[in-house]
Amino acid sequence: MTESVPTKAQRGSHPQWVAIADMKVNPAAQREFRQSRAEELASDFDLDAIGTIVLNRRDERWYIVDGQHRVEALKLIGYGDQSILCDCFEGLTEQQEADKFLKLNDRLNVPAPERFKVGVTAGRKIPVDVRRVVMGCGLRISSNGDTNSIGATAALESVYSVGGAAVLARTIAILRDAYGGASAAFSAENLRGIGLLCRRFNGQLDDAVLIDRLAKMPGGAVGLRGKVATTARAIGRPKAHCVAAVCVEAVNAGRGGKKLPDWWS
Repeated sequence: MTESVPTKAQRGSHPQWVAIADMKVNPAAQREFRQSRAEELASDFDLDAIGTIVLNRRDERWYIVDGQHRVEALKLIGYGDQSILCDCFEGLTEQQEADKFLKLNDRLNVPAPERFKVGVTAGRKIPVDVRRVVMGCGLRISSNGDTNSIGATAALESVYSVGGAAVLARTIAILRDAYGGASAAFSAENLRGIGLLCRRFNGQLDDAVLIDRLAKMPGGAVGLRGKVATTARAIGRPKAHCVAAVCVEAVNAGRGGKKLPDWWS
């Protein structure tokens, strides 16, 4: 059997001098660019401590895999017309670029929404499936605070990781139907709390009753947040669990027959 010859992408990276002016950024495979971060680096820039800029040659262009803020800082200090020695890949796809970025930044504090966005581009299972569930509920992933948008990506991934797609879809649907898609409804504590409730009382919880009780709660999603905050202060428990407790009380209020067990029991 003839052994296949590895492609350039499979061989790994190599050092190469590349003109800064030729470097491009693909926002889908990078964290959000922050001008203030580039300016901060430029204000106290040390050429000897620049670290390694990682690039990928794709479609006849050099895309920055890691180091976009350092590259911009170089431009700000007047090095935009220079070339620098980089760690270069050739032939990585956009998906592979995104995956490489996540691996290179695994130990850095990349904000959850940005890591989620790049994770989708990289084709990673959890963010891709979470996005599918959210879109299946008629909503979208966004931090802009618009109606029918969810920005709490870490909470979405947490609910999915613990309960799977079915629990996540049920959680989102309850909050969506109770509050008409208001962005305030999809806070991290609400998502985690309703997710906990759906998991513990699967088969016992009547979603329609919970939706009705939440919708009638004074103040809407803001009113729920207030009740949860008051409960958390009073008993010193995590807000997600307080969301679940408040929901149990709302479902059981004035209800005859079999009630849900007290959350704290």
